[in-house]
Amino acid sequence: MADESDLCLFNNYVNNPCGINVRVVLPRTDPFEEYADAKFKERYRLSKSTVFRLLSEVKVSADSFVVHTLHTASFGC
Repeated sequence: MADESDLCLFNNYVNNPCGINVRVVLPRTDPFEEYADAKFKERYRLSKSTVFRLLSEVKVSADSFVVHTLHTASFGC
C-alpha cells in the first residue's frame, strides 16, 4: 500500500505532466510523540524535559516582549 508521501508525489506528477517543479509539503510529525526519551536525547542531544523548560522560557520571554511592545506603542514611551 502506498504511503502518504508516495500519494503526494503521484498527485504532483498527474497534475503537473510537463515536469514543472512544484514543492510538495509533507505532514510533519511531533518529535515529542515520535521518540522515546532515550532516542530523543540521542537525536537532539537534549532531554525532553530540558527542551520543554527552554520552550517555556522562550514563551515567557516572547509574551513579555509582546506586552512591553504593546504598552510602549499605546503610550508612546
